[in-house]
Parts: sequence; structure tokens; C-alpha cells
Amino acid sequence: MKKTTILFDLDGTLLPLSEELFGKYYFGAMQKHFDALGQSGANIVSAVWHGTKVMRTNTGLHSNEEAFWKDFLQVLPQFDKTIEEEFLQFYQTDFDLVKLSTTPSSISNQIIKTALAKGYRIALATNPLFPVIATKKRILWAGLDENDFEVITTYETSKYSKPSLEYYLEVTKKLNVLPEECIMIGNDVEEDGISQTIGMDFFLITGCMNNAKNLDITQLKKGSLEDCLAFVSSLPSPKE
Repeated sequence: MKKTTILFDLDGTLLPLSEELFGKYYFGAMQKHFDALGQSGANIVSAVWHGTKVMRTNTGLHSNEEAFWKDFLQVLPQFDKTIEEEFLQFYQTDFDLVKLSTTPSSISNQIIKTALAKGYRIALATNPLFPVIATKKRILWAGLDENDFEVITTYETSKYSKPSLEYYLEVTKKLNVLPEECIMIGNDVEEDGISQTIGMDFFLITGCMNNAKNLDITQLKKGSLEDCLAFVSSLPSPKE
């Protein structure tokens, strides 16, 4: 089937980063932010970890946002939903410190612009574990334009997470395309590569590759961001 749509992962793909440093800076900044407010930053970080695990296993009854906050307020019942405003303040300010864990590349924007010039529809299929404000910040760190993407998955608008196949079906439903029309580009062998199961093509970004289960990648299309640019440049226009 003709390919019409390209789905891109963000962290470790369009935004090269050290996953270890990202976690260190992210949770370190979060803990300091809440400690400065006289709250237990360590307890809040622990609750965020717990809520993130819940989102990763979300079964679609609620949005990831709803699943996260329901769990968070059960873990820390001394808080109410108003603490969400302080989290938004954190993402507006101290979250920018996390950019130190990333190494943005101008090639990412070249890939996006090349895909658009060829006539492909594109979506940002980043694991929807963050609110939209944090996702838009990371898009900016990557040197990209959020308006280039028809769909951007965030915890407010998603009911599943990677590596759930339902996550990918949810994205294709929003785009009104078949999975077989799509190419997924990402750096996680399992979470992104599983898209092949429902008929998507897949290109693995190896620069910040994550292959926690040591899955076989010998038969995959793969390479650096430069290789990905060459791959996208070689694709036929879906208009042809």
C-alpha cells in the first residue's frame, strides 16, 4: 500500500538525548522546585514515577492525564487537583534546565521539511506521558515547528502509551489513515518497532537507540539522523 504518512518519535529521535541524563535532570529539577515550595520534592517525584507506570499500562477507559492524576492523588492524598497548577509552573520555568541533557541537531528539521515537501502528512508520535506544555517545550528544544505536525500525542489527548498497539491505532484513527499507509521513525526497538505488527514500515534511529530487550535489529531499516534524511529523501512522493 502507498505510504502517505510519517510518524516521528521525539525523545532520542528528533531530539537526541541521553535518557539517563534526561531522567536525572528532569526529576532533580522537579524535586528542587517542590522543595523550594516547602513540600517534599522526593515524595512528589516518587508519586510521578508511580503515575507514569500507570499511564504506561492505561487501557483506554480514561485519558492518560486522568489516569495519572487519579493515581497521584491516591499516592499523596494530602494534595488535591490544585497542585496541577504548580506542575504547570514547573514546566513553564525549571523544566528548561532539562535541555542540558539533549543535543539538538539541525538535521531533524531537515527531515521534517523534506517529508513535507514531498507531500507526506506527519505526526509527532511521542510517548504521551507528558502534558502538552512539556511536549511543546521539547519540540522547541529540537528546533522544530509544532505547526508542522497534524497530530501531537500528549497525556491530555491519549488513552494509551507505547508499546501498546492501541496507541498506534489511536494515532492512525486521529489521522484517518490505515496503519499500512504509515512509516514510523523512532529510536526504541520495542516501543517504536512494534508498529510493524499492525503493518507500518519502520526506520530505527540508532544514534540514541534503546534496545532494552536486546531484540534482533539485523533486518530493520536503520541508521543515524543523516541516514534517516537520506531515507526520507529517497521516498517516492505519495502524490505520484
